[in-house]
Amino acid sequence: MPYDGAATLGWPGARYAPAEVRRHLTWMLNRVQGGQIYWVDEDRIVPFDPGQLHDAGDAAVVPHDLMATLAAARAKVAEETRHGRIPAVVGGDDSILFPAVAGFHDAVAGTVAIVHFDAHLDLLDESPAQGRYSHSSGMRRALELPRVDQRRCVQVGTRSFNFPSSKRFIDEIGLTELPARTVRRRGTEWTFARIGEVTSGADHIFLSVDMDVLDPAHAPGVGWHE
Repeated sequence: MPYDGAATLGWPGARYAPAEVRRHLTWMLNRVQGGQIYWVDEDRIVPFDPGQLHDAGDAAVVPHDLMATLAAARAKVAEETRHGRIPAVVGGDDSILFPAVAGFHDAVAGTVAIVHFDAHLDLLDESPAQGRYSHSSGMRRALELPRVDQRRCVQVGTRSFNFPSSKRFIDEIGLTELPARTVRRRGTEWTFARIGEVTSGADHIFLSVDMDVLDPAHAPGVGWHE
């Protein structure tokens, strides 16, 4: 989804990411030989079938119309999911979170849990400056979907300061928070075990990763540092 028109705060540029991901993936695919690739970090040769990857193309972005863009992204994710594929959706700004979850939600039966890696809560309901569907509201809108199980959703890596209204909303719906400080103190093994505990029982799990969950030193080009 090459769109960053809903990045109402911070820096634009995320719209270029899908093309860059495709470019770097091409280099990886060029190194496949006989259905195998050398995984240098692990010092071993592993099976890899390029046919398992399907480029579904870009969602039909409408640069001047946020709602039309979100609707197109939602329909695209739903279409790919109904074809039996596991969609890997690349933004774009983080307004993509809502249509990506919604499209997946539309195409599957049963409950959906969301595992949301992000420095920010993205729980803003609405504001005069950002409206209801900006990059600050994606998780809030996704949690409103009828088969998203709010108590089986978890946010990981959140930090800094946020709205008191967001804290009240978290407590009201029983959303699990694993702030960056907790992750650092407890470690990755505990963190992933806790994620498993929270999401256990959901029929499907949707994973969302906002690049700004990383320390700004390691991802200086993200739209909003925290």
